[in-house]
Amino acid sequence: MMFMIQTLLEVTWLFLPAFVANMAPPIAARLGWLQRLNRPLDGGAIWHSRRVLGDNKTIRGVAAGIIAGALVGLLQNSLWFLPTIRNISLLSYDNLLTSIITGAWLGFAAMLGDTVASLLKRQLSIHPGVPWRPWDQLDFIISAILLISWLVPLTAAQLVTTFVIGGLGSYLTSAAGVALRIKQSI
Repeated sequence: MMFMIQTLLEVTWLFLPAFVANMAPPIAARLGWLQRLNRPLDGGAIWHSRRVLGDNKTIRGVAAGIIAGALVGLLQNSLWFLPTIRNISLLSYDNLLTSIITGAWLGFAAMLGDTVASLLKRQLSIHPGVPWRPWDQLDFIISAILLISWLVPLTAAQLVTTFVIGGLGSYLTSAAGVALRIKQSI
């Protein structure tokens, strides 16, 4: 039982920048943050007679995700002095700049996964906002795992736990976002 709790805490702490980054775009949109960046990431481009990404994938969303990830990296650095945090950390957060860059990297990874999923949805004629389960809940975590794996080799137990908490957490935060009218759909 302790092994499962330890693994849960380790992967939650490691992927916290990606989890927060995944929630950042709809929050930034709802609060009107970074309004000047509220432009489609694809610039309106068409591929195979379909929009590449659509209007919902914006420069603001990507920027918000990367900034959110960097801020979580800053938080992880500021809590590094706590023995409990050191015991659950799969990375060292003792260097401020490295912590911020790692957080931003995981934020970017989350945005990359979400963007690739949007590209695939558009090309499969799945409209923006229409659920595409389970990929809507897993896209960001798949890319975060791939992009962090060069720093942290994860065990099978850590990978499974990451998918479970990433998928379940994404679903629950999306449901909360719909209830709070931050998002339109789960």
